Amino acid sequence: MSWKKKILRLFGTNEVQLGWKWRRFKERFGKRGDDEENERRHVGYKHKHCPSCRALVDRDDKVCNSCGADVPSIAAVKAERALSALLPDENPVTKILLAVLLGFFVLVTLDGINRVGSENAFQVILGPPFEVMLRWGAHVRGFFEPWRIVMSNFIHFGILHLGFNAWALKIAGPEVERAYGSALAFALFVVTGIAGMAFSNLVGGPGLVAGASASIMGYLALAGVAGHREGTTRGRQVRDAMFRWALFVMFLGIVASSTGTFAIDNLAHGGGLVAGVLLGFSLPQRSRGGWRSVAMRRAVAGTVFATLAVVGYGVYGMVENQLGNVAFEECYTALREDRFDDAVPACERAVEVHGDSIAARNNLAYALLRSGRGEEAVQVCDAAAKKFGASEVRLEAPACAELL
Repeated sequence: MSWKKKILRLFGTNEVQLGWKWRRFKERFGKRGDDEENERRHVGYKHKHCPSCRALVDRDDKVCNSCGADVPSIAAVKAERALSALLPDENPVTKILLAVLLGFFVLVTLDGINRVGSENAFQVILGPPFEVMLRWGAHVRGFFEPWRIVMSNFIHFGILHLGFNAWALKIAGPEVERAYGSALAFALFVVTGIAGMAFSNLVGGPGLVAGASASIMGYLALAGVAGHREGTTRGRQVRDAMFRWALFVMFLGIVASSTGTFAIDNLAHGGGLVAGVLLGFSLPQRSRGGWRSVAMRRAVAGTVFATLAVVGYGVYGMVENQLGNVAFEECYTALREDRFDDAVPACERAVEVHGDSIAARNNLAYALLRSGRGEEAVQVCDAAAKKFGASEVRLEAPACAELL
């Protein structure tokens, strides 16, 4: 089997299915030559399906004749059908999340190899250097940077870490999508992950944390609660299976942490699990007809857009951090080569991004001093003393020691 087929199979599709989707996409949006097709396209959809009971209703109806639920407008139906033509037929969010996690793993691995050399590639695949993980969004307990609380859910400490989380996601993800809908499943992945990471950051001791485990535990809880609320034989089977998984993960984490085998963040696991349980009992389930009203679907759409904005904020913070690291390195290189005028703007950019770094302010003060801009250097050191304390600045910033 070729590598292309293996990748497609991993995400539950194949070349034939992709080809069929592409043809269907072209039929819907491509140019049609003959008059009959143009006329059919002009008429558009004559009917639409009720989102609750799937009954066929007239395109202008606002209420389903079968179950009485509100039905969306034909424009919303067209938008949904257009989007569905581009997404996998089953469990699209689970497959998209798997692709995103794999994509970040590739980027982090390539960055790690670039920093330590190709001869250490295997070591990087098993576990990237900590400085690389920091560059991509791993968070440090005790230092609450909101963008890291978001991005740390998408990066992993090596292929084994990713593989275990991807396996669990492939099991729990479809159940969450079935119960709560694919759109809300995406928001729930992000929300439970943030809850777990924030709890770990605020409560835990020093340490570097990353991985989708908090979100996975949230998914296991959500799927388990959904099965329990359904009350059917299948629902109880799902409930038992999901909570067995959750107990296994928590037990494995406690044993590994206590024996020193692996550094597993049980606080993030627990935070994600609790968030999943609370949300599971609070949210209406789509599989049980909980999305009958248009207002509910609008609320879900708003939640998804808000979640996308949160993820966008995380990505923005990650990019800014990486640009700040580049500026810090440019500043340091220019100072080492005695190019002080060139160092000033780079050092200023480094301070803008790394506002909590005394070292960045020390480099800027030194660059200003050597550039003949002593008064500005004094201002930088005074600001650092107000922020960190004069004694701390004198100890860690030699360039400011003589100016304070």
